[in-house]
Amino acid sequence: MTKSFGCQDVGVDCNWTTTADSEEEMMEKIKEHAKNHHGFSEIPSDLAEKIKNAIKDR
Repeated sequence: MTKSFGCQDVGVDCNWTTTADSEEEMMEKIKEHAKNHHGFSEIPSDLAEKIKNAIKDR
């Protein structure tokens, strides 16, 4: 099942969205986006948990 996520799902004012085949693949895409567009060198554990809870099955 395909997974989907968008920055707005966790309250960030950003229109970026993505899809992936697994949560692991999704988190890698999110980490890359967070680094390149939001300046995160690492996603804090509390935000990572919020992100994981916001990932939806499509």
